[in-house]
Amino acid sequence: MPHARLHTPQRASAHRAGKRRLVPCSSFFAVLAVLAALSCAARPVSAQQPAPDAFERSVVEKMASFGDRSAGTEGCRKAADYIAGFFEDLGVGEVGRHKYLLPVMRHESSSITIAGKTDVLRPAALNALTPGAVPEAGLAGPVIWAGHGEFKEFNGSKVAGSIVLMDLDSGKNWINAAQLGAKALIYIDRGVDGGPAGKGFYQDKFELT
Repeated sequence: MPHARLHTPQRASAHRAGKRRLVPCSSFFAVLAVLAALSCAARPVSAQQPAPDAFERSVVEKMASFGDRSAGTEGCRKAADYIAGFFEDLGVGEVGRHKYLLPVMRHESSSITIAGKTDVLRPAALNALTPGAVPEAGLAGPVIWAGHGEFKEFNGSKVAGSIVLMDLDSGKNWINAAQLGAKALIYIDRGVDGGPAGKGFYQDKFELT
């Protein structure tokens, strides 16, 4: 059975999956409505402009290119600049920003090493209040595959103390791994229709505490 070591750099202040801090955020109150605002902006229609659906897709693709856009990240700052620039280019009014402090959970880089090969992990914020709790020195253990995480898929495996690999499309079956004593769980995103999985696969795992 292969063994793995989960690791987060020392600068992450203890291999925790996340930490809380206050960060300045510069954005707009109506960020959630940005697509509607952008698609409905008062812009003259001409033959050179893309159709509405193509325009909306270009906005989505541009925003997605910034990567993580959660508050306090570089992607957040790029998204705010992009939105501000769009409205400034319209030239139909004054564009402003509102700066404020808010608490955010920041994830640092993490990795897993198996048989001498190291791969990058991307921590998911699946808990509203509590960051992950990987110790400063990282953690190690045998690796087992659990498919969709049904109890029958753990048959024949020693789960206690292991690092479990599970399909992202597994609902809340992470609970099964936790009940059986798994040390850590890593989701495998196989994507959907050639692209990454949608946020619904993460929302069904989200916990408030």
